[in-house]
Amino acid sequence: LIKHHFSSQKVFLTGNGIEIEQIEQVPNQKKQIDALFIGRINETKGIFDMLKVLSIIKQQFPKFTLAIMGDGDDATKNKFKKEIEKLNLQSNVKFLGYISGIKKFQIIKSSRCFWFLSVSPSESFGIALMEAVSSGLPAFTYNLPVFKKIYQHQEVTFSPIHRPDIVAKKVIKLFQSKKFSNKNGTKLLGKYSWENIALLENQAITKLLRCC
Repeated sequence: LIKHHFSSQKVFLTGNGIEIEQIEQVPNQKKQIDALFIGRINETKGIFDMLKVLSIIKQQFPKFTLAIMGDGDDATKNKFKKEIEKLNLQSNVKFLGYISGIKKFQIIKSSRCFWFLSVSPSESFGIALMEAVSSGLPAFTYNLPVFKKIYQHQEVTFSPIHRPDIVAKKVIKLFQSKKFSNKNGTKLLGKYSWENIALLENQAITKLLRCC
């Protein structure tokens, strides 16, 4: 907006929030899913890189499961499923469809780790990633600049973009340690409440009224 000559004094970044109350309502769950992805079934979300990661991990953990929560267009889903068959991962990938509310957080908390290998240059926040991190899941993502700004205290495990081999090694290391918790991640739970975001928006509106 500023590049298109909007006044910088009239542009405010307030951010996104997550459903903290629902996260807090859900107690710790029995771990049933090895890895979870939440988001659109879209190439920019790194879905094909995830299959490469899974294929490498399967060599050491044959029954490793990746759950996909979300939906996408038919063409991409068909291409994705064909790649799953090509890599012989049919028994390792579980499609959950679109899920919301308390049930979503029950599934998040029943997972051992979270994958979000987005490669999109337009990635702005990653609500699903923040939900998983704040719920205490170890999370694996690529080192996009936006994520490096948000997660500065080892709340997520970064890897270079399009390096599924490195991601796989780090996931394997996690499963060898069997430490499926993220204490640094849970510290972010209160920071991104909708109440805080509303406060920021109120402050922005107040500043706009004063300057205009």
